[in-house]
Amino acid sequence: MKESLDKLSLFFIIGRPRSGTTMLRTLFDANKNISIPIESRVIIHLYFKFRWVKNWDEKKLMKFYDAIFKQPKIEAWTINREQLKKDFLALGKEATFQRLIKLLYLNYISFFKKGEILILGDKNPVYSFFFYYLKNLLKLFPEAKIIHLTRDYRDHYLSMRKIKFEKLNHLSMVCYRWKYSFNMVRKLAKHRPNKYYFIRYEDLVINPEKELIALCDFLKIPYHESMLQYYEIKDQVLAAYPDRNVMKNHSSLFLPISADNIDKWKQKLSPNEVYCADSIVGKAGIDAGYERMIKKTSLKHRTLVLPIIIYNAILQLLKPIYDIIVLNSLK
Repeated sequence: MKESLDKLSLFFIIGRPRSGTTMLRTLFDANKNISIPIESRVIIHLYFKFRWVKNWDEKKLMKFYDAIFKQPKIEAWTINREQLKKDFLALGKEATFQRLIKLLYLNYISFFKKGEILILGDKNPVYSFFFYYLKNLLKLFPEAKIIHLTRDYRDHYLSMRKIKFEKLNHLSMVCYRWKYSFNMVRKLAKHRPNKYYFIRYEDLVINPEKELIALCDFLKIPYHESMLQYYEIKDQVLAAYPDRNVMKNHSSLFLPISADNIDKWKQKLSPNEVYCADSIVGKAGIDAGYERMIKKTSLKHRTLVLPIIIYNAILQLLKPIYDIIVLNSLK
């Protein structure tokens, strides 16, 4: 078993919330050769708790197994729990953290029909904002590939404002986080150019088949036309998740891909809001392929966004520390 698990590679979808990461995850889930569960920070959370374990026995394996089902959002996963337990115990002393994670992902039951699983996927927007998280993921899985999905920061702000996805959705805050996330992921990617793929949301929705074929080629897996028919499982999803928030936050997942939400900022943002967004994002926007309306940043706007920068710097430092303390305290 260990040989087949070791050969099975992972990829991570990295990108800000409301940038198309859930859509891309669903497109990949519709590929019969990919297992990519619903979003959960299960890897990084379990890493905090079990990172010191080197020698696994039945007691530790069952402790790991029990900890899985205490993780946030894991209740949304459909898992054959008995089979997962058997797989863990069968691995026995040959268990490693990486092999256990792969077994967990293999035991995720998708709404889509599956064939031979050739690669495992993970989608979590939070990985694109905290350097500590992404750095440790790549340390755990050095052969993993990264798909970095980015959306125009001005449309990204409109979507964040509409859904109220984060507690502080001020324009300055959202744009600063977009810039930091983009630069952080690109910095890490420089050390693994052959395992990094950058794609813009706009290109994906304008020409989805072309982009999906390229992505599948990057992952070394077959492309299947079923990937563009992802929305046909709507009834199954709604039967499993009757919560109205599914339709509220992700209603577009039940429709064919559309480019209707591109460049909405040109009609919905004021000139001052565009100026502020362009000033904060700066060169990162150009590097991502977006044209800025404002070419230079004034001293006034740099001063105004300074508190935002300080706040986020503190958050980036404290959040991983908080997670380590809290998650290690779970029994």
